[in-house]
Amino acid sequence: MSVLGVPVDHRLRDTIRELMKLNGASTASNLSSNHNEYLRQLAQYIHDRGWSISEDEVDFACYLAEPAVRGGIVVALTQPPPNQDYSIPFDEIVKDCNTLLALRELAEFFSLPFDRLSIFDAYPFIADKELDQEDVDHTESHIAFHEMILEKQPTVVLTGWTSPSFKNFTTKALQKRAIGAVFSSPTIHYSGLTFSMVNMPHPSYYMNHHPTESCFRQLQILEFAQACGRLWGTWQEKGWMAELRGKCKARAKFLYDNCCDSSEEAFVTERLTQTLTRLGHVLAGMRYSFFPKLRLKTIYPKTISQSCVQMPH
Repeated sequence: MSVLGVPVDHRLRDTIRELMKLNGASTASNLSSNHNEYLRQLAQYIHDRGWSISEDEVDFACYLAEPAVRGGIVVALTQPPPNQDYSIPFDEIVKDCNTLLALRELAEFFSLPFDRLSIFDAYPFIADKELDQEDVDHTESHIAFHEMILEKQPTVVLTGWTSPSFKNFTTKALQKRAIGAVFSSPTIHYSGLTFSMVNMPHPSYYMNHHPTESCFRQLQILEFAQACGRLWGTWQEKGWMAELRGKCKARAKFLYDNCCDSSEEAFVTERLTQTLTRLGHVLAGMRYSFFPKLRLKTIYPKTISQSCVQMPH
């Protein structure tokens, strides 16, 4: 049993099998939700103010936010990626985005159809890197997210979004916590609603920035399982789960403190191993006189120069 390129922790497998049965046998709520209407209204507002936004982009945002029913799981992300081509089929857009691809893989693994997983951006249609609460478009976008939550009335919010801006907004309660952290209470009261909150690492964190760090993928599997378990009211915390979260939290802190991208770390480790291996052969030759002195003068610098190439950006 594996997903996201890693084996599922054996201690979680029985729980996941039960969740697969519940997800596979369930039917959608009969209570309709018009949360996508807020997306279409927002798109019209910002288009009227001069933004270039295509109908394809609006349609894709609505596709991710489906189904148009109340309850269920909402995955909260920060914002859409810049320079995304929305003219291609939806399936191709998902394949082009590692974040969405990871969420679809998780949903399908848990026998939860991807179109029953509602994905909301906290800043719909805003791809600007710097978010500014003084910007009317950014503010209206974020208010639309808030209104979508109220209309959708989710059972669970699986949150991976955060922003240094908009700290005084009600939505602050919906922001993700640190890697491996949990909410002080699994249930929150939000503008008259009550639902479960589950903290998760943003998929881009382990898909793009730290692809070699398997513990973050294990954490994502755990928290997705928790979201499904809280959806059905069957979730039970166990001691080993806190240990896994603590391990991931410590690893994330190490990577942050050392400004380290794991893809670069893996590159450095590989180069260091190659260098030491080559030096081992050179030193062995020196010890047993396998190399003439003249040849040593040419091999030794060459060995170093081949290994100490510039790291790719």
